[in-house]
Amino acid sequence: LMSNSAVNDLIEYMKKMEQFPILSLPNELIEHVFSFLSIEDRLKTRVNNRLNQIELESKYFVHSLEIRELYGISKLEPLSKKIELPEDTYRDAQKIIFYKSNSYLSDCIKRIAQNTSIGQLSIRLNPNVSFHCKIYNLLKKFDIDHLFFDIKCYCVMENISEDDNSFVVELARVCKQITMSHNSCFLHTDENLLELYSTMKDGSMKLRSISMKVSTDVCFAFLSLIGIEFIDGSFYYDKDIHAFATEHWENGEDEAGDSPVVHFFNGNMEICFVKSRFCSVLKLHYHETGESLDRAKHGRNLICMDSDVE
Repeated sequence: LMSNSAVNDLIEYMKKMEQFPILSLPNELIEHVFSFLSIEDRLKTRVNNRLNQIELESKYFVHSLEIRELYGISKLEPLSKKIELPEDTYRDAQKIIFYKSNSYLSDCIKRIAQNTSIGQLSIRLNPNVSFHCKIYNLLKKFDIDHLFFDIKCYCVMENISEDDNSFVVELARVCKQITMSHNSCFLHTDENLLELYSTMKDGSMKLRSISMKVSTDVCFAFLSLIGIEFIDGSFYYDKDIHAFATEHWENGEDEAGDSPVVHFFNGNMEICFVKSRFCSVLKLHYHETGESLDRAKHGRNLICMDSDVE
């Protein structure tokens, strides 16, 4: 529920909108004016019926947008403009920051998805299963170049996975690049990874690159489906697959010791794999040109493997 002061502010805003000279302009000029507004300001225009319809029918491109939830802050506490976001926040990104489980947020995101193309979308939410599952499923309606999403609770990802086993495949239809948080481990099955890999390989998906954490058992099952076996500490693979390892070694997140970064190439597809005890790193990348593929193989100090990386 809105406070009395918030209601009064909204009423005053509506009065100003009705009197604002922009309403005397033709729709084409108003749409042009809207192209200079932030998403937050455009959404405010919904209080006026005419502006709402113009905004709804207009298409926009946003270079970078972050949707973030502040958790553990009272709704009565004003949102300070000085709140510091983590360093990995996209610079100069437009931001939609809200308190947990705001009921209107899903409507706002649905509106953004309808008429906005986004270069980089970062979405970070805190635990609330039913609410956040609804928000994450709206992502499938977006047009995004690079999606980064992070959620702070395994149970939400488990719930999404149970409700829609094709969640990641659906995202691949609307995103060119995807980066998933550690808690996305439960979203993946070997069959879904195979479908994702196959559709990326034949170029039928928009997706060109995805980085994710995958259950190590699921990861090995997926690799087996595409002709890569891990037996007694060594990789064995089909003759049309080429394998390389980086000269440096990365520490496994949940495992003592180091893990090799292994790159498998099958046609224009690159599979990057970092093994860990429970949840491994898996990256899939489709190289659209021979030059890109050649740089990936020969421009990064990779060591050619002969089926004996342990």
